[in-house]
Amino acid sequence: MQHGQGRQTRRRLPGVVALVLAAAVLFVAPAANAAQTAARVDVGGYHSCAVKSGRGIVCWGYNSDGQAKHKVGGGFKLVSSGGLHSCGVKKDHTVRCWGSNASGQAPATPSGSFTAISAGGSHTCGLKIDGSITCWGDNSYGQAPGSVAGSFTSVSAGEVHTCAVKADQSIACWGWDDRGQAPPTVAGDFLSVSAGGAHTCAVKTDHTVICWGSNRYGQASPPAATFKAVSAGNTHTCGVRGTGAIACWGLDSYGEAPPGVTGDFLSVSSGDAHTCAVTIERLVRCWGDDSSGQLGARPARPSPAPPNGSPGTAYSSTFTSSLGVPKGEFRVTAGSLPPGLTLRANGNLSGTPTTAGTFTFTVSASNIIGIENRQFSISIGSASADFALTQSGPANAAIGSTYATTVTVKNNGPDPAAGSLTLSTPEPVKVVDITAPSGVACSSGAGVTLSATCTFSGSASLAVGASVSVTVKLASGQAQQITVHAHGAPDTAVDMVPGNDSSASTTEAVEEAHVMYTSVGDGGFAVSKLSVPNGRAIFWNNSGPGAHAVDDATGLDLFSLIGEAPVSFGEYRFYAAGSYKVLDGSNQQMVKVRIKRSANQGTTSTPFDLTWGSHRAPVGYRYVVAVHRPGQAWSRWKHTRVGSGTFTPDAGTGTYWFRCRLKRMSDDASTGWSRTSIVVS
Repeated sequence: MQHGQGRQTRRRLPGVVALVLAAAVLFVAPAANAAQTAARVDVGGYHSCAVKSGRGIVCWGYNSDGQAKHKVGGGFKLVSSGGLHSCGVKKDHTVRCWGSNASGQAPATPSGSFTAISAGGSHTCGLKIDGSITCWGDNSYGQAPGSVAGSFTSVSAGEVHTCAVKADQSIACWGWDDRGQAPPTVAGDFLSVSAGGAHTCAVKTDHTVICWGSNRYGQASPPAATFKAVSAGNTHTCGVRGTGAIACWGLDSYGEAPPGVTGDFLSVSSGDAHTCAVTIERLVRCWGDDSSGQLGARPARPSPAPPNGSPGTAYSSTFTSSLGVPKGEFRVTAGSLPPGLTLRANGNLSGTPTTAGTFTFTVSASNIIGIENRQFSISIGSASADFALTQSGPANAAIGSTYATTVTVKNNGPDPAAGSLTLSTPEPVKVVDITAPSGVACSSGAGVTLSATCTFSGSASLAVGASVSVTVKLASGQAQQITVHAHGAPDTAVDMVPGNDSSASTTEAVEEAHVMYTSVGDGGFAVSKLSVPNGRAIFWNNSGPGAHAVDDATGLDLFSLIGEAPVSFGEYRFYAAGSYKVLDGSNQQMVKVRIKRSANQGTTSTPFDLTWGSHRAPVGYRYVVAVHRPGQAWSRWKHTRVGSGTFTPDAGTGTYWFRCRLKRMSDDASTGWSRTSIVVS
């Protein structure tokens, strides 16, 4: 449909298959540096189509007659989705149609030069360059009389009627008029019109909306507001308001017509029982009935992480995560791939690396529904080098003292190694000394620094038997951890805690909690929200009858459990406080893992013991713990692998809030927050 022009749908008629219709859409220029974006979306009965910003068309949803084929081709300016067919106008003003042609509504290439097209229930109408209208397909009610005399600026084909805006800004309609939806003439000054099932709506030049025809469900009773565009569906209507938000009215059986949809939208299209719109970011957002997949789905977060490689050795790895519906593509959107490697749109990363080193880049999985990003690092070095990491020094140190902790990376061979050594901390430390063999470049910031880096690549490779050592000391009053990364070796974590408190760095015992049992089946999760203490395991039972998958959707890839038959499934023990989104297809469950408190109230001298992890966080992960003191903003308290701590109130009386989440350091992926509070009097 055209900008400001409604999209049609159909109404259910006795003995007639219910269908939805649409009008044409104007092309909108793509956003700069966008991945996959949509110029416009138009919905049909149970399918949806969109013109991508590159002017190709993609469709999804019910595809009984080929009306929702995935890719149609390029060179299109606009698209219109009807009942069981779709049509588009190309840049050269020719029209191409696909899907059901049972009534002649979708000839492959209708003759003529067109500026707009509108696919109805079983008929199609097009606006020609000279301002005349031609219709084809089912004409049982006079909705497609062939040529329509006059000069028009837009056209909209409904279920079994058609309306158009004339050059003098009045409206003419033809076709079935049993509910008053298609009067021959509607006087007034109009910008656009949208013919629906048995009602019609139009935007006037003062941007108010009026509707006529069937109002059984309130679909012809627009709110008193100004609108940029309106779209009449089968039994509901939606419009883009002057603010950019969307208002809907009429039947809302599937959530297709919420009174208000917040956001900033460019256009909207109403179908039989679903609605889609294009956001200001030129992404498609849909709501309502999804029985045929007509709402689409955003891609999953790119996975799995690609392996490391070696210079001169052929490399191949593939991202296998879902690209959503309609199918999107993988792209590198930040950083650089190792020279010699190429990422294809289907997720295959291949080639022959030419340069040693560690390369960090961001991969996006994007379609017109949404974008998911994930950062990766690939080290290209000698595959036959065996690193060994060792750490020497006391387990703890007093604040401000010279902390003679030394981390050493040694190459045990058999070949020289290329790669890098990085020491990093969440709080400032001071690098006291770096010892490295000749030719290996090491650097650190002046004085207190956040990291030290040594690079051994190319001619400065780390020889067999050689090692790099880094010594640091505390530079602030915060408990800290140091994490060392080296290509080919596991991470090594070192705790630096104040006050020589040796108990703070010991591993806590895992709570032997009972297992919580729940289920998921064809009707979704038995319980939508669960709350458990950290250390508690949840066992999901498949109640069937179909197969189901329970997947961690936090982005941390913690678990993926598949129940292929009733009664099958598995469990996962939640060791970290936080909130976890769990998915079985489109069904969602939220799991809150609680923070444990030694007491929920006390005085300003009461030490409160808080436990947010049943054991130390794995290497590469951190517990992020924040505190909200009375009358203050949230501030970070802990950034640690240790699962517990003691807090003594330091801001007077009142309520202190604490929140925790588990974060992966490599890409900042994390759970949601889990919160608790204490009352101090």
